[in-house]
Order: sequence, then C-alpha cells, then structure tokens
Amino acid sequence: MKKILVIEDERLVRDNILDCLEDGGYEVVGVDNGQVGLDWASEHKPDLILCDVMLPELDGYEVLRSLRQEPTTALLPFVFLSAKVEKAEIRHGMNLGADDYITKPFTPDELLDTVAARLKRRDAIVQYAELLQASLFNSDRISLAPQPIINAPSTPAPAQYQDFNAFAQELAALQSAQFTGKLNVKSATDQSWDFYLHQGRLLYATGGMHLARRWQRHVSTYCPKFN
Repeated sequence: MKKILVIEDERLVRDNILDCLEDGGYEVVGVDNGQVGLDWASEHKPDLILCDVMLPELDGYEVLRSLRQEPTTALLPFVFLSAKVEKAEIRHGMNLGADDYITKPFTPDELLDTVAARLKRRDAIVQYAELLQASLFNSDRISLAPQPIINAPSTPAPAQYQDFNAFAQELAALQSAQFTGKLNVKSATDQSWDFYLHQGRLLYATGGMHLARRWQRHVSTYCPKFN
C-alpha cells in the first residue's frame, strides 16, 4: 500500500484530504507543521508528499528545498496544495522541484487523479532504475563523469562508487542542482551509458552493447511508417 504524507495546517482541510486518500486505498499520515512534516518525511520516506504552502515554522517552499538538498529524499514526489493561483507562485514552486501543483478548492477526483499520476510516474522511474541496475551494474566499481551541455552547474571530478545506491544519489544530487546536460556512466567492463537531463529531470538514457538495436526499437515504436 502506498504511503502518502499530508502536510496541512487547516484541520478540516487536512481531515478531508486524509479521508479521500484512505477511501482511495492509500495509507496516509497527516501533520500540521512544516518542520514536523520535514522530519517525518526524512525518517520514513513516504511514496508521495502533499504539502500546503503556508505552514507554521517552515513553509512549503522551505520543506521542499530541504528535501531536495538531501540525496535520500531528493527524488520523493512532491505536490503543492495552495489557494495561491498566481502564475509566479506556481512557477516558483515548480522551479524548486515540485512535481505538481493543486490549487484549492479541488475536488476528490482531481486530488486522486493527481496522486495516481505522480505515483505511476514514480513507479516507472523505480522500474527503470531496477532494469538499469540489472543490466549495467554487473561490476563492483563504476565511474561517473557529468559532461555539461548547456547551463550546467559545476560538478565534482569523476569519482568511484561501489554500488547502485551511490549512482542513485548522484542522480538525486543532479536533480537537486537542476542540472542540464549529460551524465556519462562507464562500467569496469567499458560499457558506457549516457543519461540526458534537463533542469534535473531525466529525459532519456542510451548505451550498453546494442546502441543500434535500441535506436531501431524506438524508431519502430514511435515512427512505425519511417523507413
């Protein structure tokens, strides 16, 4: 059962959200304080976080900023809940790394649809990561070398990592820094993969032993009439 954290200081709104999510088959936890929500998320790693913007102690922006700065929580799906509908406010939240934005008031269907979409995307990322782990990391040492394309932040020199978790943390750090560019991964057996990111979001990955086959599969899938 997917676990969702709701950070909302208005009790009636929070209770309504919790009831709606429970009816939708989710395990839910509700808190009324930004700092408490941040601490709980850091410890328990929920599958998704719904967070109001205006909160006691830490507002929603600070909660999100803190989560994105930690590798273990940087990839947690995060959705803002707010009555603030100005474009600048929404853009600010998205620039901090929010995955979505639900404006109040909203219907139960809008809430459940957004939650389902975000969880589906997270599951797809996790599944993709597991496939990469199975196909790529057959050795105990890999080197990661971020290669900037445009507007990429400064990155540390290539380093050696011993397991897949280190690779995942590297991706999380690049997401937190809103990195734009190419991350090249080379295994000890000289297999090479390229991961293309835009503002921290993974767009595409290619590499391994059969580059031409992978390209051919994509062409045949998305451009079936292309000869």
